[in-house]
Amino acid sequence: MFKFNFEIGQVNNQLDQHSSQNLNQNLKNQSFNQINLNHDNIQSDCQNITLSQIINHLPPFISFSTLKINSNHSILKRDLYDAKYQSFLNQDQESLHKSLDSILQAPSDLIPGIYEGGFKTWECSIDLASHLNDSIHLLKSHLASDSKKTFKILEIGCGSAVPTSFLCFELFKHLLKIKPLFKLLIDKPNQQINNHNQIPQIKITLQDFNSDVLKLLTLPNILLAFYHAHQLDQNKILKASDDLEITQELKSNFITFLNFHQLEFEFIHGPWSTFQPEPCNLIYSSETIYSLDSIQDFVKIIFKHKTLVDKSKPIILVAAKTIYFGVGGGYHILKELVEGLSGTIDLINSDQVGIGKVVMKIHL
Repeated sequence: MFKFNFEIGQVNNQLDQHSSQNLNQNLKNQSFNQINLNHDNIQSDCQNITLSQIINHLPPFISFSTLKINSNHSILKRDLYDAKYQSFLNQDQESLHKSLDSILQAPSDLIPGIYEGGFKTWECSIDLASHLNDSIHLLKSHLASDSKKTFKILEIGCGSAVPTSFLCFELFKHLLKIKPLFKLLIDKPNQQINNHNQIPQIKITLQDFNSDVLKLLTLPNILLAFYHAHQLDQNKILKASDDLEITQELKSNFITFLNFHQLEFEFIHGPWSTFQPEPCNLIYSSETIYSLDSIQDFVKIIFKHKTLVDKSKPIILVAAKTIYFGVGGGYHILKELVEGLSGTIDLINSDQVGIGKVVMKIHL
C-alpha cells in the first residue's frame, strides 16, 4: 500500500512537469463528465452530525499541544494519541466503527473509500491557515456591518480543520474583545443549542469523509480555539501542551458564546460524489486534490458555487502539493480541470523547495 508522507530531497522540476504533462494529456482525452468513479453508485449519502451530538460525547479530558502557523501565530490542537485512546474506549459502544483502530494504526495515509487521511495534520493545511488573514478581516467587516445575510464558509475535506481552527481562534479573540464572556453570561443566561429563532451571521460547514474525524479531532480543535481565545482574553498563560477538562461549564459557555454572536457550525461526513453544499461565500481546502479518482468530484463541488444567490462570486482557496507521487493528483491537474471549465487559478504562494507546495485562488 502506498504512502505519500515521504521524505525526499530536491525534486527535479523537469520530472514534475513531465509527470503532470502526461497526466494532463490523459485528462484531455476524456470529457469532464467522463472522468468518473467506478464506485460512485455504491457510495452512501453525506450525513449531518449536529454540534450537540458531538459535544455531549466528548471525554472528560482531552490532551492538546501547540501548532505553529507562522512566526506570529499558533493554535491549539488535540493530540492524535489522545484521539486514538478515546476511539479505543468507545469501540464496544460503537460496533459500526470497529475498523477505526485499524485505520489509525495503518501504515498508509490513505485507504480509498474507507479512510482519506483526516486524522493526520498535513503541512499544506498550515500553509493555507497562514493565508487566511484577508478572509478573517472580511468576516470582521461582515459582523460590524450588521448584515441580515449569513456569511457562509465551507472547508472541504477538513480533517483536523487547522485552517478553520485558526480562523475561529482569530474570530473568537475579536468577539471576546467586543464583549467579554463574563458580561455575555450575565446578559444572556441559559441559552440552548441551536436557537432556531435567529438567522446566523456566520455559518461554518466542516466536511470530511469520516464521521470519526469530525468527532475526535475537528470539533475538539474548534472547542480548543474557543478555550484558547478565552484564556488569552483573561490574560492567562497557556502551557505548550496540557490537558483540558471538558466541563459542563465549558460546553455551556461555548454554546452561549456561539448563540450570542449568531455563529453556527455544521458537520457533514461522506463522499464528495454525494455532497450537496449550499452556496457559500468562502470555500477553502488543503491537501485534498491528491488523487485522480476524486479530483473530479472536488471540482464539481467548487463549480456548484459558480453563482451565489446575490450574484457575487465566492472566494475559493486551495493549498496542495504540486504533484502527489503514486496517486497522480496535484496542482497541474486541478489547473487543467478548472481552466477546462472556463475558470482561472492565481498562485498566492509557491514554495518549490523539496516537494513543491502552492496556495492558490480559484476564480469561477
